[in-house]
Amino acid sequence: MLCLECHKAETFAYTHLPYESAMCIRCHSPHVSSNAHLLRAAVNQLCLSCHLRNPEGLTSRYLPTITLTGDNRIGHPYAMHPVAGILDPLTGDEMSCTSCHRAHGGTQASLLKAGAEIPEDALNQNTETNDMCRKCHMHMWGIDQSPKKAKRKPK
Repeated sequence: MLCLECHKAETFAYTHLPYESAMCIRCHSPHVSSNAHLLRAAVNQLCLSCHLRNPEGLTSRYLPTITLTGDNRIGHPYAMHPVAGILDPLTGDEMSCTSCHRAHGGTQASLLKAGAEIPEDALNQNTETNDMCRKCHMHMWGIDQSPKKAKRKPK
């Protein structure tokens, strides 16, 4: 594969099929793109081209799909959870599939980002998935458990 002449292949516990199968050009343009990382389209548009549930399509454990609202902005992993149209509270970039999931592979099922991959990882690490969700939501609610911050004085 031409891509691997310059880019080192990584090994993951859980791998995204196109990456594992060296189908790089399924997602990336090899020469030029107006999208970051030479993506063929914006992140959500690209991910949803395969992973958005289609009424006529079949579901498969090999190709997980999700259902979103008509404008593809809300609905995963919970009915009212945004997936686009707002800023990611941790990075300040637009919320997208890669706010929670890794593109090529990772250590967690569903390619979820591990707590250590989240900026200023939360202290309470009961599970990696809860840790990821908790860090974002604690930040949104103004609760920061980072060891760098001083604790509030009791009243």
